[in-house]
Amino acid sequence: MVKRVVKSFSLLLAFCLLLIGSVSAATMGELPESEASLGGIGLNSTMGYVESVYGELFDSYWTTDYFNQDSYCYRYGKGFYIYTDNGKVEELFTNKSNGIATPMGITVGIPMQSVFNLWGYKEPYDGIYRYSAGLGPKEVEITTKKVKGQLLVKSILVRFGC
Repeated sequence: MVKRVVKSFSLLLAFCLLLIGSVSAATMGELPESEASLGGIGLNSTMGYVESVYGELFDSYWTTDYFNQDSYCYRYGKGFYIYTDNGKVEELFTNKSNGIATPMGITVGIPMQSVFNLWGYKEPYDGIYRYSAGLGPKEVEITTKKVKGQLLVKSILVRFGC
């Protein structure tokens, strides 16, 4: 009788652990949360932090963000754009080969095969490869271009998801 209770309890415990692991995997993104950043800047960073990393901005102006909402855009150097709302980073975008990369080294100009090797293969949707990151609704979107038959990263957008 005691063996039967211990065995039943062990099976129940194993089932609960598997269930917890499945729920955690379902709520976690495909990428670590740290990948939802570019050039050392993450979403929700303050502009004070951005300025401490990059110094004075190159250019700034009012525009709209990915969701067509008013946003203030800061441009640093060639092709690195930081969109803010109330002084906090809400989107990061790069479309030039300028050294701006994710922590794992995804940058404009590298072969998509390198992205697939690091992040796994995704089917593109409307030509965009979308990866979720971390626990929150953060996304990294990659557009591509073909050069001499090779698919290369054309741009990287890091943003809060839907």
